[in-house]
Amino acid sequence: MLKIYSFCLGSLLLLASCMDKKPVVIPEENAFKVFPANFKQNVLLENIVSESVGQSVENSFFLAQLQQKYGDQLIVSNLHKQDWLETPYTNDLITMLGGLSSYPRASINRNLSVDQLPSEHNIALLKPLNWEYHIEKTLQQEAELTIGLETKIVNTQMGDITVHIAHKKSLAADMRIGLYMVENNIQSIFQVESNDNYKHQDVLKNSIFDIQGDPVDLSAENEEGEIVSKVYQDIDLRFYHLENLHLVAFIYNYDKDFRKMRIHNVATVKFGGVKFWNQ
Repeated sequence: MLKIYSFCLGSLLLLASCMDKKPVVIPEENAFKVFPANFKQNVLLENIVSESVGQSVENSFFLAQLQQKYGDQLIVSNLHKQDWLETPYTNDLITMLGGLSSYPRASINRNLSVDQLPSEHNIALLKPLNWEYHIEKTLQQEAELTIGLETKIVNTQMGDITVHIAHKKSLAADMRIGLYMVENNIQSIFQVESNDNYKHQDVLKNSIFDIQGDPVDLSAENEEGEIVSKVYQDIDLRFYHLENLHLVAFIYNYDKDFRKMRIHNVATVKFGGVKFWNQ
């Protein structure tokens, strides 16, 4: 009887031991290794402005209204021309996007204009009158990828950038990464039709890459999704006001014909901070 009891007790203990051995799920601590549940479409408005053009001031108020309306889905970079804030990148971008005869003008995710005034048809740099229509049109598109960002300041002198890109579909075109260093609250000096209190916002101070960007391979197709990450180190931060600096990162397909080029998505983060998927 004792042997039977011992056998039963041993069996129960073995069964309990087996039941306790459930699969242990360890949460992933790195959020950028977790594929996002959805993609949010954002818009990059690359705006050509100048202190020598009075309309730039009026336009800045219009842009502020658009930013209030669309929130963080509208990201602005103001590229100055013919004033002290101009960089060589401004003319490179204008040339790449087919040129312009007047400004302020802006591209909306570098999409071509459609269904608008005949003088604005099939061009990339648009007058302010047509911006809102094309912002709306772009936001209605299904996002093919989303972007996460990590930025780090090292001893106030140098910076590191990590760009994370999540996608499922194959993007077999010549995909590139663009990185803009953008600064706010820059005191104007010679701004026409303004006063000494006027400050420039969303100013492109520098592009990390030239006009052709940095190639990235997004050609793989994966139903479960793929995350591609690229790290850029030793970014010189000595010429920026770090308290007003943010990074704008965008993914676009490059083509010598601007009519075949567009930005697929864009994200921004205050430099030194982190932008998680779809934040």
